[in-house]
Amino acid sequence: MQLQLSEEQRLLADTTRRLLDRHHHVSRREMGIAGSDAGLWTTFAEAGLLSLLVPEAQGGLGAGGVETHIVMEEMGRALVAVPYPEAAVMATCLIADLASPAQRDTWLPAMAEGHLLLVPALAEPQTGYGLSTPGTVATRHADGFVLNGHKSVVVAGDAADGLLVSARAEEAVCLFHVPRDAPGVRTLAYPTIHGGTAAEITFEGVRVGEDASVGVPGAAGPAIAAAADRGAAALCAESVGIMTALFEAVLAYVKQRRQFGATVGSFQAVQHQLVDALLLLEEARSLAWLASSSLHLPPQQRGLRVSAAKHKADVASRHIAEKAVQLHGGIGMTDELPIGRYMRRLIAIQHTLGDADFHLRRFAASGAAA
Repeated sequence: MQLQLSEEQRLLADTTRRLLDRHHHVSRREMGIAGSDAGLWTTFAEAGLLSLLVPEAQGGLGAGGVETHIVMEEMGRALVAVPYPEAAVMATCLIADLASPAQRDTWLPAMAEGHLLLVPALAEPQTGYGLSTPGTVATRHADGFVLNGHKSVVVAGDAADGLLVSARAEEAVCLFHVPRDAPGVRTLAYPTIHGGTAAEITFEGVRVGEDASVGVPGAAGPAIAAAADRGAAALCAESVGIMTALFEAVLAYVKQRRQFGATVGSFQAVQHQLVDALLLLEEARSLAWLASSSLHLPPQQRGLRVSAAKHKADVASRHIAEKAVQLHGGIGMTDELPIGRYMRRLIAIQHTLGDADFHLRRFAASGAAA
């Protein structure tokens, strides 16, 4: 599946690619915000990329899944090291879907301008990839809530201004805005495999006011599920961009690398491997486009298409990354080429918001219920 892009969407793709060509290079794979790409985040804000999903009422562009796909695919090609799926996609959608008008007016413009970095803190050690039953507990007190719990692999959790924390309050799923430096919040940051940062975050008696509840308490479950699907679709688009860059790099290499008096690309065995990789890439691309264009559908239909795309992207990316290393030979294992950096980012994507096995089970369950 390939969507017919509008003139505005084509302009968005061209603008994003030119911006990344001018301000970013794949060799600079050091994590952003607190690292070397902090300036790139500001550039994204100035270009309007952080306001892509912000509603027009809060000064944003009010765009959708297709526009997010366009931006994420270009970011994948350039191997951009900023938490765009977490902050500009998931956090933005959580606030837009859940928050009160006053909260939206306070947070969304600041996020769009790059002045406020909020990231979701949803995953926990004991829940795996499931986000619907958080173990973190929010207990009511006179002026608000007390939070106790532990969140895992919070991307950019060490650099964020605030966290959007899922918790159970009176057996209902709620979402709370918690400043990262609030008393009782303990952060253990660490580097990730792809050059980013993440954090384990513990909440011990963290007191927040009533106004910290994002929207109506107890109504967060569907919005968290929708944000996770939006994030997964964005990762599929990023994965497609990375796979495209890898395939193009391999194709260029086998056309110029010579063995036994001929280019490697002229060998039939290599051509067969390239064809197999291209078929997987195009299947992943089609399903990623389908997922991105289906985010407005009811939850079951949306989940079915997102899981199909994420499963295919994870399977295809592993195959293509391994072939890219193999066909480059020994040099594919070194830092002289970006092949390894692309591969590490794909591995991280494969284990974010559900791996291939998780989404295969979810697809089967959604299909059986349909």
